[in-house]
Amino acid sequence: MNWLERQREIIDMFDFETDPGGSMCNLMSAGKELPAMWEGYVDAENMLQGCISMTYFVCERAFGCTLHIEGMSNSGVMQGVIWVMRYIFEGVNISEIDMRLLNWHKESGLMSHLTPQRQGAVEQIIKRIGYVVGGIDKA
Repeated sequence: MNWLERQREIIDMFDFETDPGGSMCNLMSAGKELPAMWEGYVDAENMLQGCISMTYFVCERAFGCTLHIEGMSNSGVMQGVIWVMRYIFEGVNISEIDMRLLNWHKESGLMSHLTPQRQGAVEQIIKRIGYVVGGIDKA
C-alpha cells in the first residue's frame, strides 16, 4: 500500500464531520499504539511550539531515502495525530511523496475540531515532514 492509499484509509477511518466524538476517541486510542520515542529526542529542538501540551516530533531520513518518524505527547489527541503521520509516512521513499497531496487532516474534518493551538501543532508536524521531503522551509 502506498502513502496515498494509507492516507485514504485514514480519511475513511476518521470522519470527524459525521461522528466527531467517536472519531476523536478512535484517534486517541490509535495514539496509544505509538511506539515509545527515543529519550534522546525529547529536547527543546524537537518540541512543538505553541501547543499547550508537551509534544515532541522528529522526522528524518533513514538509509538516505526513506522517512523515519518518532514522536510523543502528553495529549491523547496529539499522540493520535503523530500515530497517523507515522502510519502514513514511516518507511516511505521520499521521492514518492508530494506534500501538496497530504490532506487527511482537512478532508477528515479533524482541523475544524481542534483548538487553534493544536491546529498550529499539526501544521508544524506537516512542515517538519515537508522539510525532510524537500521544498518546505524548516518549522
